[in-house]
Amino acid sequence: MVIILPSKKLAVDCPLKLPQLSNPNYLKVIIMLKKMLLILSLTSFSASPILAQPMYTNGNRPVTLHAMDDMDACSLGAITDQGPEGAVLVFSGDSNELEAFDNLTSGQAIWVCDNSEENDMVGIVYSHDGETDCEVSSPILEDMDYTGPCSSGWIMSDAVEVIAG
Repeated sequence: MVIILPSKKLAVDCPLKLPQLSNPNYLKVIIMLKKMLLILSLTSFSASPILAQPMYTNGNRPVTLHAMDDMDACSLGAITDQGPEGAVLVFSGDSNELEAFDNLTSGQAIWVCDNSEENDMVGIVYSHDGETDCEVSSPILEDMDYTGPCSSGWIMSDAVEVIAG
């Protein structure tokens, strides 16, 4: 028997004998197969445009870890200046014109991983509990956006002092 799928114009040899159309189980199988084909066609059609979209928009910029020979991906630092708001504001991109989403206090340990010389900001990784391993204290093989267990963002570079690295 040959089955021809009209949407794909594909012929497939099917050595199985198909039951009569009056069999209720046969109809359930056909309905299930149609649903599966519909789902597969929709996911393959819609996945491409979604993947092509930029990951960050509206000024947001990820903190990038940089591969530098045998050096750690980030340098250990500490917040030194709380600024006029009483805290150092953390932004989602390398611009203080974006809305701040977090704040840090003087003395808080952070990891300095990225920089933006044009806006005088640094990309940081941090944990408010101080105990979480942010997984940035070892060398990496290639540049990559930070996606680890800690928070990340951008602060003004004059608010941080590099301690090691």
